Amino acid sequence: MNTVIFETEEAIFQFDQKAVMECLEHRKTLYEIKELDLILDFISSQPDQTILSPEEHQYFGFIAIQLIKFGEGSAICKICGKRHHSNQLKAFTVGPGRTTFTAPSATKGGFKRLFRKNPKPIGCSGGDGIKCPEGHMLIFMITWRT
Repeated sequence: MNTVIFETEEAIFQFDQKAVMECLEHRKTLYEIKELDLILDFISSQPDQTILSPEEHQYFGFIAIQLIKFGEGSAICKICGKRHHSNQLKAFTVGPGRTTFTAPSATKGGFKRLFRKNPKPIGCSGGDGIKCPEGHMLIFMITWRT
């Protein structure tokens, strides 16, 4: 079986190459991200096993989270040393929400605060992540910032 391995500081993820290629092709039709082509080329050029590092292929973290959410692959938690299949892993939200639309609205007086002489910068970010059944954080990716 051809596999794709993605290793982070916290975990080692393993996916079926066919599922990864399908996910990448689907993302490619939705988004114009050059790194998707690089990852596709790299994976298709490897005969049996592909090892991706987060330093070289940062975008693959988003793919890994999506594949886990769709029930694909497994992960070895480096903290507890156990392999967990995707159905055992837990998705979580980073920050106030997965998208800017799920973030809570501004506090009372927020509108007036925007139009002060010296407004303070308002910054926030959110995203997705995956934890093992023991609660150890395996991966998270920031999907938006304000």
